[in-house]
Amino acid sequence: MSQKIIYQLLQHSDDAQTQGLYETLSNLKVDLLPNTLAHFMDAFARIGRPDLAMDALRKTVASPHPFILPVVQSSCITLLRTRFDAVEWYRIQSHLATEIIELGIRPEIEMLNAMILNAVEASDYQTAQAIFETARSHGLRRDTITYSTLLKIAFLNLDEGLVERIMYTADEDWALPRNNRLVSCLVATLMRIGRSKNSDVVPSGSGYKAMLRVYERYCDIGPLQELGIYIQSNHLVETAGEISPPSSQLISIMIMGYIFLSSRLQDVVNLYHRYERHIAKDHHIIAATAATDHVANAFLLFLGRHKSTYTMSLAILRNMLESPASVVAKPTVQSWSIVVDSFYRNRQPTAARRIIAMMRENGVEPNKVTWDHIISGHAGMQDALAAAKALREMEKSHFEVDSYTLKAVTLVKDRTQLLDALRRTAAPDDDVEVAEQEPGPLTAYESSIGDGIEHRDGLVMSQTPLQLPVKKAISPAEVTHVGGQDAQGEKLTEGGSQNCVDKLGHAASDYRDFLGPRDKPFNDPGTLEPVYPVRPRVDEKRIDRSSVRETPADSAILLAPTLQHSKTGLQTPF
Repeated sequence: MSQKIIYQLLQHSDDAQTQGLYETLSNLKVDLLPNTLAHFMDAFARIGRPDLAMDALRKTVASPHPFILPVVQSSCITLLRTRFDAVEWYRIQSHLATEIIELGIRPEIEMLNAMILNAVEASDYQTAQAIFETARSHGLRRDTITYSTLLKIAFLNLDEGLVERIMYTADEDWALPRNNRLVSCLVATLMRIGRSKNSDVVPSGSGYKAMLRVYERYCDIGPLQELGIYIQSNHLVETAGEISPPSSQLISIMIMGYIFLSSRLQDVVNLYHRYERHIAKDHHIIAATAATDHVANAFLLFLGRHKSTYTMSLAILRNMLESPASVVAKPTVQSWSIVVDSFYRNRQPTAARRIIAMMRENGVEPNKVTWDHIISGHAGMQDALAAAKALREMEKSHFEVDSYTLKAVTLVKDRTQLLDALRRTAAPDDDVEVAEQEPGPLTAYESSIGDGIEHRDGLVMSQTPLQLPVKKAISPAEVTHVGGQDAQGEKLTEGGSQNCVDKLGHAASDYRDFLGPRDKPFNDPGTLEPVYPVRPRVDEKRIDRSSVRETPADSAILLAPTLQHSKTGLQTPF
């Protein structure tokens, strides 16, 4: 039978038909070429049949026909990066990797990247670093994906020293010179580490200086000098080869790092004015940073915390609205939400309601984060009825109440008053809108909001820095328990995980055996590493940021380009 016909049948088959086609061809002993078997491997990974995918790989290895190793490796990577079970995925992937290696498929760096990424996502950092060292000892050239994956370990452990070690190791591979993507990942990781360490203290500037040391080692400092955010170091700067012009993404991250890790309030105000002037002059690098909302949101968030500058956010919004969309990004739901929160935190509910109305006039609807800010704003001012009304409006907008919402609404200290307000607003005929006042015309944008600001002495501002958590809270029913247990403590021994393991069979040893001896033996399946809570894979290019709780540091990570291998499609966590 023609391999082309088989391929066409496979392309137009559903899950059951794909399985039936493979079994029929196997029973008829049809000679399948390695490329055709690779297509079957990809299909079986997609439909959740790792046992059949491995059967196709065995036939590929045993085939008398020569196969192209990169094609087989690509199919193996697809198999290794597919989650076949929400609980036991790491154990399953370990067995799959073991068998792939035992079949004689020598891992190239792309496959090792997939194994490192699996280990990092399972919080098995020791194994991730051991695989990296194995690649190094075997002379495999590590790439951008390898290093950007390891940087996630550095961030999760707040290990600035590991970032430096990764940088110097990458230098040995010549992976950093003229590689703005990896440099962006390095400085973004340092910013997140600095933000985590300085979350409760006044920034010392050391975090930004660490970012600057990495930046000036590889990139031209000219744009930073023009922005006025280059800090002259007291030591001789050691450059690594040829200095390259920075990308707009890298400059965005450096601006955000300066704002949150190094600056006094007046410094940020001055920086914003210089930044706006460079955009107006269409600076060849700096102007491009305004194409997304990341830098603007950093300014909005920082300035919105302070009593003397929170109203400056109106001018920033105005500039975003009035500038051409091809030059400056329009305010996103994150931008509007930050401003709404800053006005509530500064006890200006009337102005905040007008901003919400203008947000809608500009075609942006409040999202879950916006509603939580509205609720926490009213609750923080002990206005139980307004908080309860906002909660009901949020429910009418089809957003679910979660732990963030409950934390917001319970800022009302008088719980009796809160319960009474919730009962009153629960009446079916209650149809009160949160935005009670109509906004002024958009032509009088700033003055319209200004009219709603309640000017009085003794203005109180919350001293807690605004941090929007990245991960959406989940209900107890959705929690994946460590060790594969349900809420009652019963072991999850039935279902997809056990079936997959039974079909694969117990491998003679865990894939980590090929790394060399370890303190703990892996030849007994009972001694494998414990199962970790799963973090579902996400296609970063398809993230809907409208539902993401995002800090400026997280914006930097999202801003750092998603790296994707041209052959395998493997993506880094950044």
